[in-house]
Amino acid sequence: MVAHHFDTNAILVRPLLSRSQLHLNKAFTSIYDTLVDADYKPTSIRLDNEASTLFKKLNKKKQLAFQLVPPNNHMRNYAEKAIGTFKKI
Repeated sequence: MVAHHFDTNAILVRPLLSRSQLHLNKAFTSIYDTLVDADYKPTSIRLDNEASTLFKKLNKKKQLAFQLVPPNNHMRNYAEKAIGTFKKI
């Protein structure tokens, strides 16, 4: 899982054992906790259009407003650029 924190321009990466909901939630919670520990509590998140309803419920539980990126529009998803940058490292 790759996340891009806009304010700090940080690229946060967590490996996934599978694309199961359990592993996605654990990776996201790890990234979220890292940001909270650094005093950068996120208030909103932009998700791709493949986000599951359980993942959206997790975001609501953490009081995160979320937006869905329209299908096939990778330019509006900052994480897509972060993935490309991460691959170059």
